[in-house]
Amino acid sequence: MRGIVSGIMLSLLLTSMLTLAFNIEPVKAEPRTWIVDDDGPADFHTIQEAINSPEVMDGDTINVCNGIYYENVVVNKTVSLVGENRNSTFLEGGRSGTVLKVVTEKVVVSGFTIRHSGRSWPDSGVLIESDANYISNNTIEGNEHGILLCYSSGNILRNNHIIKNRRNFGVWAWQSASAVFLLHFVHDIDTSNTVNGKPIYYFVNQDNLVISPDSFPEIGYLGIVNSTNIVVKGVKLKSNFQGVLFAYTTHSSIQGSDVSGNSFGVNIFSSSNITVEDNAVDDTHGVQIHSSLHCTISHNNISAISGINLEANSQANNIISNTINSEMFGMYVGEANGNTIYHNNFINNPRQVYSYISINTWDKEYPFGGNYWSDYNGTDLLRGPYQNITGSDGIGDTPYVIDADNQDNYPLISPFVPSNITVSIYTDKYTYHGGDTMYLGLNVTNPDSVKYICIAIGLKFQDGSTYLYIHQHSVVLPIGLDYTNPSFRTTVLPSLPKGIYTWHAAFLERTNHKIIVEDKARWEFN
Repeated sequence: MRGIVSGIMLSLLLTSMLTLAFNIEPVKAEPRTWIVDDDGPADFHTIQEAINSPEVMDGDTINVCNGIYYENVVVNKTVSLVGENRNSTFLEGGRSGTVLKVVTEKVVVSGFTIRHSGRSWPDSGVLIESDANYISNNTIEGNEHGILLCYSSGNILRNNHIIKNRRNFGVWAWQSASAVFLLHFVHDIDTSNTVNGKPIYYFVNQDNLVISPDSFPEIGYLGIVNSTNIVVKGVKLKSNFQGVLFAYTTHSSIQGSDVSGNSFGVNIFSSSNITVEDNAVDDTHGVQIHSSLHCTISHNNISAISGINLEANSQANNIISNTINSEMFGMYVGEANGNTIYHNNFINNPRQVYSYISINTWDKEYPFGGNYWSDYNGTDLLRGPYQNITGSDGIGDTPYVIDADNQDNYPLISPFVPSNITVSIYTDKYTYHGGDTMYLGLNVTNPDSVKYICIAIGLKFQDGSTYLYIHQHSVVLPIGLDYTNPSFRTTVLPSLPKGIYTWHAAFLERTNHKIIVEDKARWEFN
């Protein structure tokens, strides 16, 4: 009996011990703070040594004392990297590679001057390749790229001063569309961050916004993400990775702006109905359209290594009336089909168009024609849709062949110059009385290129006051428009003071409201 009891007691004891053993949880170490000093007693003498140490764990803080640290740092642990003072704690890249690369998430970087990266892609002062990091109170100076966010999301930037870098700031994600998502462009970047003293504007989830020198006098960088109805006009956007970024944005535009001196003048990514018109673009890449639909790129002067890039399943876009002078490609077209390109001037590009797995339309048919190619060596002895009637018409007699799948069937012999639109406004008679019906007529012609204008039609009284009948800011006049309506407005006149009245019709530039063409119709009330 005693043996049986002893066996039972031993069994219970072993069971309780095993239960206790399996219920023991590992004790988590409290976060620690480590000191780095390049010249003095400290835990470590270089930043990378601290990060690489097996003693330094996720959640720890690495405090860096004042000094100059000649390092190219890779942060691959979730640590807080804190400089003693941004004005006296220097991370010096020695003009080689990226100075500070963050490859793991939830890293904090604060209190440094980070300078002198290498000059190759993607060498940067700060290169972020991970999510949910907090970058604050740093000076980023003298690098190829100041801060570059690359295939990352949810990063928070506060009070970083980005100055005198070749390309100060940018957000980048490029490869097959299936591998890039909206989240790669969603970050929390407020105006406490500056580029050469000017605030960064990084708009996410915005609608119905006009960005101009009146509303935003100083802009260091401009990014527009997941937004609708954003109008950018008359601004200067320089020395960044992108002049302006449109990502996952619709029904927006940039007009009459200078986006020169960037890696990409205008970067359109996974967007639709974006208009880029009347801009000066002198960049590495002029305009890039990536995975985007129904965009219009028109009337821009583009000088670049690659003028217009049309890529990654971009479809149904219109490239119209641009002048392109590049160092390599006038246009690069890669896996982009169903786009229409005409009335552009391709001037002395070493390769006018490079087209890869793409089929597009390169003319507007006859008689409107296609594009001007500076290396076209055909003749203009014939005319007509089939170029088989004797007589020149300004269109080449033979197509301009780009490749086996693409050709301009109606190449222009001379550079394309948009013709002037016309407007005529008139009344059906000169003298009217009370109770008479006035028929106001309007005629508009637009011969050979799409125009984007404002329309203003008003009635001026003899005392100088004006009644504005129509004012439309965004009007598109299609190519070949010939509009005539003798009763555009029909009005039974009330009793009016006797005198001379004037109808005034004006078409204006959308960017600066300068009058393009106007007409007046005087009439008398007696």
